[in-house]
Amino acid sequence: MLKNNKILSQLALLSILFLPAGKAAATPALQNISEAFPNAARSAVMLISTLPSLVAIPFALLTGAVVGKKFNYKSMALMGTALIMVGGVTPAFINHEINIILLARAVFGAGIGIMMPLGKLLILKLFDGQARANMLGASAMVGNGGAVFFLMAGSVLCTFNWKYTFYAYLVAALPLIVVFFFLREPEKEETVKN
Repeated sequence: MLKNNKILSQLALLSILFLPAGKAAATPALQNISEAFPNAARSAVMLISTLPSLVAIPFALLTGAVVGKKFNYKSMALMGTALIMVGGVTPAFINHEINIILLARAVFGAGIGIMMPLGKLLILKLFDGQARANMLGASAMVGNGGAVFFLMAGSVLCTFNWKYTFYAYLVAALPLIVVFFFLREPEKEETVKN
């Protein structure tokens, strides 16, 4: 039973590393979105692809500063995953204005910013030696696999309708469940004050 819990905890950790690559899912739909919003500036349409990365930067810095101190790792992982799912899927349902899509992409970017440093931090906190090296290697594989998955899913879904592209982010429901039930919290480190 203990070995199963360890494997499920590792799976939960790796699922965190799968999601940040999801930025690419919307890229195949940009031309179709541009046609759906002929009065929108081309730069606004391009922001659908780039805004998540821009928003992710301050959230990644903020996450690094507060995780493990003010917020525990698991709650940050749940928040990041929820933001990715909500911000990712919203344009599939609420898409009558480009600004609403951009707002949803900003929420998505905040989730990406939370998740990007979190996965690596958890690996460094939970694993040592060869196990750490193995998990770092697996994290690269899962991240690259996520990029391929989201790009392909976005491309396939876009062939039906540009709005369907955003359904690719429903896959975040699985990591949300796995993280909720199985992600291990690292032990607290005691800080020495001088």
